[in-house]
Amino acid sequence: WGFFRDASGSWVMEADKINVRKDLQINNLVINQISARGGMVVESAAAIEVSRVVMDGQGDFVCYFDQKNGTVANLFRLNDIGYCTRFSSDYENTVRYYKREVIDLGENYIVLTGDYSDGDDQPTEGDVIVQWGNTADPTRQFVIVRDVVNGGYERFIEGLDDVSAEGREYYFV
Repeated sequence: WGFFRDASGSWVMEADKINVRKDLQINNLVINQISARGGMVVESAAAIEVSRVVMDGQGDFVCYFDQKNGTVANLFRLNDIGYCTRFSSDYENTVRYYKREVIDLGENYIVLTGDYSDGDDQPTEGDVIVQWGNTADPTRQFVIVRDVVNGGYERFIEGLDDVSAEGREYYFV
């Protein structure tokens, strides 16, 4: 173990094991391990994993999610478009697909419209719903999509202002 100054003048502490009994304040924590995901990744303004679905009296879908003891916030906004797609295990077929507008929300739920959608499937427990645009707010009408299975690509899409909107790619890699 030891303390030393590196070539850039920063102080370095090296130890085999550190136990902290009270507070540990860190500005930048680097964990040297690899992580991976398969399939498609969508970067957007909000996402949830549905833990329970209740159909309300108007035929709309109240989608609850686990806030994991307050560590997961509801980042959806009114008029957002909730998008869900699931693929078969061989990634050849879509087994679930829908886009529906968020018409109400609360701390641990979003309400998706029941009567206006792209796709016929209904929300169900276990669905991952991502924000895929907004019908009213132009600052929430874009996403980034990475798909490493279907040939590998990264797409930046804007203009997602309706559940059926295809948007415009403004960057493709």
